[in-house]
Amino acid sequence: MIELPINPKTGRRMLVLRQSDFKQWLTDRRDFYFSVFENLEPVYPKTSVADIGTFVHEAMKAHYLGQTDPTAAIAKLASEQCAAFPLNASELQGHADFARIIMEGYLEWLEEEALDHGLKPLMVEDRITALVGVFQDIEVYVSGAIDLLMQDDFDLIWIFDHKTVDGFKTILATLPVDFQGQTYDFLLRSIGITPMGFKHNQLRRVKRTARSTPPYYNRAEVLFNATQRQTHEWHMQGIAKEIVDAYVTMSTESPEHKASTFHRLFYPFFTRDSSWKSNFLDVSIFTDTDPEAANDMLAAAYKQKESVV
Repeated sequence: MIELPINPKTGRRMLVLRQSDFKQWLTDRRDFYFSVFENLEPVYPKTSVADIGTFVHEAMKAHYLGQTDPTAAIAKLASEQCAAFPLNASELQGHADFARIIMEGYLEWLEEEALDHGLKPLMVEDRITALVGVFQDIEVYVSGAIDLLMQDDFDLIWIFDHKTVDGFKTILATLPVDFQGQTYDFLLRSIGITPMGFKHNQLRRVKRTARSTPPYYNRAEVLFNATQRQTHEWHMQGIAKEIVDAYVTMSTESPEHKASTFHRLFYPFFTRDSSWKSNFLDVSIFTDTDPEAANDMLAAAYKQKESVV
């Protein structure tokens, strides 16, 4: 278990969580435990479709900062990743090539539709941290790097979030209560910026061929109101309290009851996407079937992350 740092100003312990950690707690607490409370990551990360999104984000950052060509940014990151993980080089390069195709189409789409006309970038990948609340004398903070913040011709401020997706329909239904978008709004308001809402930049993971069906890109808009903002803050506080309660319980649990408490509090949630979403799928399964094998796998295949956030 991680040791929480002390806030020198208040004397309280601090737990700093990424916005994705909050969502991870809601979907797979077993993954959350290994990633956050044990602060572990794979020694040799596996490749997945998530890498396509990583390359696209690097290109988006380059485009909206205006510092370098977006496709050149993808090539640079791909070169670095392939050098760092040579066994995965072929797959990584394939994901980078796919991301380049997606990004080239996105830039054409922007030009054809003039969607960014009159918009001025204010932030690109800036990280903000804000206090969610204090629970059992532990301060819980949420931290997030906002993809893009733009100001329009009417001086309205919009959060942009870039997502590579399989399709548009399944995402659109829940966008009004999107956890990530609302958390970014919370973070910005903590530093005195009140956005109008957020625009969900959706890029389909599909190659544009004669057989593929457009549209390939979509930009959905969600407005925020006072009710949404208040309920989301309560939601985050509720999750934060559950996380702190679990941390305190595991930190103080007697050795003879630790295993049963772990399984009661940190249960897995396996879905068809688990194979690429989870860094701990195999070890999580072994934890339920062969604890000794799980411990061996943790020791051999995982390492401490350099930082909690």
